[in-house]
This record gives sequence, C-alpha cells and structure tokens, in this order.
Amino acid sequence: MTNESLEYPASAEDLYLASTLEEVEHHRPVLTGDIFAGISIPGIEGEGLATILTHPCSMRSDGVRLAERLLVARVTEFEEIALERWANHFGKIMPFPGLNGGSFAARFPDMGLIGSSQLTEATRIAYLTPFGINLLQ
Repeated sequence: MTNESLEYPASAEDLYLASTLEEVEHHRPVLTGDIFAGISIPGIEGEGLATILTHPCSMRSDGVRLAERLLVARVTEFEEIALERWANHFGKIMPFPGLNGGSFAARFPDMGLIGSSQLTEATRIAYLTPFGINLLQ
C-alpha cells in the first residue's frame, strides 16, 4: 500500500506572492492561480472571486496575447482549514488561507470558461508563488 497524500504548504505565506490588493503589481502578466474579483462564470450564479485554472502552456494563443477563453473556478469564503489537513481531506477545493485577510477556497465543481476580455474589467486581488500554482494544479 502506498501513501497517497497531497502536498501542502508549511505556512499560508508559502502560497502567495501577493495576497491582498495592496500587494498586487498591476502590470504583472496574467498567470495560472491569479485571483480576480468581479468575474461572472457562465452557469455559476452571480459575480465574485475566481482563480484562473488554465495551464500556462495553453493560456496564451501566441505566447503573448491571452487565449480567447480561460478556465476559472469560483473562489468563496470557506472555513479555515489546518494546513496539515490538506493532505488527505480536500480534493474538491483549493484552500486560500489568509487571502485578503480571510479564509477562502477555490471550488473545483464550480468552474467554467470565461472570455479573457472579462479580466480587463475585473480586479486582480492576489497571485500565487510557483509552489502555490503547483499545489493548485
């Protein structure tokens, strides 16, 4: 029998390069794991937070411009989860502890394709470290 547990961060800070709007560098190119406010996902009620799930290799049609559509997941407030509990208990969410001073999670069942043009009107509020992106994927 093998131990099939998921990797998890040692601290919430290991997930983010920026976890609040004040930390976000607005000229940074869009990347997997970026979290935006003001996103409508077709088939998912309302407008709210979303994180980009599209893999970096396929999110730019020509290496520069974003693809016409991107896969995203809804991010909502979620109970705070001890980091070590990530390893075996939460396959349908990606916790975002400490995001904007709260506790949130991306909900993988609540995902869909959005037009990348939505990002020009939305507000990026956070983005992940390479390790955070790896955990998300």
